[in-house]
Amino acid sequence: MARERTFPVMGTTAHLVVVGGGSRHLDLAEMHLRDLHRRWTRFDRTSDISRLNAAGGRVVILPADTYAVIEAAVQGWKYTRGRFDPTVADSMVAVGYDRSFERIPAVATALRTRPAPGCAGIALFPELHAVAMPPGVHLDLGGIAKGMAADMIVDELLGAGARGAAVNIGGDVRVAGEAPGPSGWIIELAPTAVGVRPALRVGLAQGAVCTTTRKRRTWRGPEGPRHHLVDPGTGRPADSGLESVSIVAPTAVRAELLAKAAYLAGLNGASELLEEAGACGVLVTDAGQICPAGAIRDFLR
Repeated sequence: MARERTFPVMGTTAHLVVVGGGSRHLDLAEMHLRDLHRRWTRFDRTSDISRLNAAGGRVVILPADTYAVIEAAVQGWKYTRGRFDPTVADSMVAVGYDRSFERIPAVATALRTRPAPGCAGIALFPELHAVAMPPGVHLDLGGIAKGMAADMIVDELLGAGARGAAVNIGGDVRVAGEAPGPSGWIIELAPTAVGVRPALRVGLAQGAVCTTTRKRRTWRGPEGPRHHLVDPGTGRPADSGLESVSIVAPTAVRAELLAKAAYLAGLNGASELLEEAGACGVLVTDAGQICPAGAIRDFLR
């Protein structure tokens, strides 16, 4: 028997499913997710990320899980050659994303741009779980926080005795173990992420699928619509010709990194990136063209 729970967290909605577990498993997962949100957001001055952002170059010792997500973000920056960049916090503020999304004004102030400085100057001390950043470098973990949280919570649920678990945090989905039905875990890509109805469905025995789309977080500036997918190189909302990217990968962290990098690379660059990574997914252009990449047809249901 499967049990489910849905609740708001991390600026979006989380959907949890456990097989062979009870309400205590869901309680544990929800409590842990809310704690991760509190410590990983840039909108709370007491969070781990805010403490690091305010350190002005000093070494900051962090909880092991916070260190792990920052280390994954820096490694992701290197792997994607800067297309994924967690140092976009000041870029996000400049385009108007200076508070939690639900509090952004209907019409933001004039567009400013601030390219991201990149991760080259970030020092990691794994034996201490410590990080030091150059003055003026500030983190916004964004989607990789959701991916890491999904991976962690699924592992935690299985470790607590559940036979199967699925965690969906705003489109970052990780599944493992026994599924509720005989067809495995079936994940429906949101219609806004594929531009068609009925929505495409992905079937997994285990693994992850993550969607990056400019449709989810939009607001207006004097010049017109804006979205949260900022190009680190320009500091502007990206104009890559893609509406969304959905990637299948073994973990939500990897799927999230590749989805963000592929979105910023545009259609041709994304196809090359995914081929190089041995990954697969669905790319949707601004014109609504659906472009399969890699072996994604093996997963479509």
